[in-house]
Order: sequence, then C-alpha cells, then structure tokens
Amino acid sequence: MKNKEPILFGLLALFTAVLAFSLARLDFFGFVSGAHTLALSYLFSAWFAWFTILLGLFFLDLEESPHKVPFFLVLSVLFGIVIAIVSRNSLASLSLPAAFFLFLFSSHTMLLRRQKLFVKFSFHDLLFPIVRSSFGILLLLLAFLSYSQALQKVNRSALVSPSILRTVSRPLIFILNKELSAQLSLQFNNQLAGFLPRSEKERITRFVLSKSLDSLTDRKTQAVFGFPREQIPIEKVDIAESGEIDLTPVFEGMYANLAKTLNERARQYLQLVPLVIGAITFFILSPLIALAEGVLFVFGFLIVQLLLKLGVLRIEKKNVEKEFLRL
Repeated sequence: MKNKEPILFGLLALFTAVLAFSLARLDFFGFVSGAHTLALSYLFSAWFAWFTILLGLFFLDLEESPHKVPFFLVLSVLFGIVIAIVSRNSLASLSLPAAFFLFLFSSHTMLLRRQKLFVKFSFHDLLFPIVRSSFGILLLLLAFLSYSQALQKVNRSALVSPSILRTVSRPLIFILNKELSAQLSLQFNNQLAGFLPRSEKERITRFVLSKSLDSLTDRKTQAVFGFPREQIPIEKVDIAESGEIDLTPVFEGMYANLAKTLNERARQYLQLVPLVIGAITFFILSPLIALAEGVLFVFGFLIVQLLLKLGVLRIEKKNVEKEFLRL
C-alpha cells in the first residue's frame, strides 16, 4: 500500500489547485450581474474538489502515513499561491490558506479519532459527521471570500455596477410597467376612447408621467427618493401602439449615475457593507451546502464501494486493546 502514497499525494495536490482556482475565479457578484452560470460552475467545482480532498484524507488515514502534517503545510502553501496568482486578492491570499490548513488538520484528526471509536467499519458513521463539519468550514470560507471581494469593490467604488442594477431592477420594472399601463389605459378608455391619434396619446402619456414624477420630487433637494430629478430621463419612456409603456429605457439612462451614487454611499460604510454581504452569502449558501453534503456523501459512498469491489481498498481486522469501566 505504501507505493500508493505518492499517487494520493499527487491527487490531493491536483484537487487543491482545482479548489483554489475555482474559489479564486468565483465571483459572488456574478450571480446578480448576469454571469450566474459561470459563477455556479465555479461554485460546484469548488464543492466537488473540497469533498474529493476529504476523501483523499480518508484514504491517507488508511495508509497511516507519517508525512501527512508536513504535506498539509505544502498543500496550504500551494492553495495560497494559486489564490494569489488568480485572484490578486491579498486579504484572501493571506487568510484562506490558514482556513484550508485548519480543514486539513481538523478533518485528519477527527478521522483518526473516529476510526478508534468503532469496532466494525461503517462509512456513514465514520465519515458523515466529518463531512458536515468540513463543509461548515467551507461555508465560512465562502462567506469570508465574499466579504473580501466586497471590501475590494467598495474600496474601488465598484461594488454596484450597471449590470447588477439591470438584473436587480427587472422585477421592479415589470411591476411598474403593468401598474402604470393599466392606470393610463383606464384613463384613456374612460375619457379619450379613441378620439386622439397615437402621437397625441404619447405626448399626453409623457406629460402625465412627468407630472407624476414632479409630485414625488422633494422641493428642497430636487430629488426623488434621494436621486436627482434631472437624472431621471422620463422622456425616454417607450410607448407601444396599444398604449402600454415600458420604463426600461428610462432605467437604462439612470444606471450609470445610480451606480456611482450607490458606490459613493457604500464607501461611507466601508466596514459595515462587506460584513453584511458576507452574512447574506452565509445564509443564502447554507441550504445549498446542506444539499451538497448529502449528494456528495452518496457519491463518496458509491466510490468507496466500487474501490472495495475492485480490490483497491480492503477491510482488515486486527486485535486492539480497549479500556472498560467496571464496577
């Protein structure tokens, strides 16, 4: 079995690099800026690599290798180097390797302890509690990664981008379009009922919307909900022949200035905003992590059963001394 040790070390190093690369490329803001497919692929890749590393630790414990702890340090350094090269995030590059070493060392120690607790080998009893605790470390690591990304973006005044605002505002635009179209349609049907040409209806519609916006404008600040009135291009509203309106062009004309305003305000809360984003990431990913635990655990169980059938792994019995408390 000793000749398999270099292979296990090599596989652990490979999946450590895959994990670090996936985490470094994972952009949590991609989930709200239109790049959610790419972000999900990196997230799933990180989960798979994390669990594969845990399985590798499980097999290494079967080897009883004396070189494990020094190798954990090498893996942690490799992890940090890949993070630093790919992400160029100094905070993550210095902090995440320590968390990764904690995962390796704690999982290794728990595996050794739990192996001594059971007389009969049980993959579920031995590994499942460790899977849960290790994925808890991964969840904290992901939350910290989102915190460090948010901190970088706040410092660069790039936390909010037009693409993020475009994604977030879609439900609001849809609701406003439906509500305003229904109100204007009701007004035209009751009062104008086909007597006006389309150009005149468009002119009246824009006039009504402009006056409605004026009524919401604060007289002192000349702002609508904190946003300057002159930066709201209500005249760009798109009006269909049916009378339905589309505020998308209006919002498109606001995204750049709105992103700039929100980024300036975010810098006023430099320490708070990244913490809030990290907490949100933690709570959003918690149920997904729980789901990943179950799915990957079943996958790991099938892998171990396959390796047992192929003879790569085997279950051995040996005599051990145990302590008992007697009265």
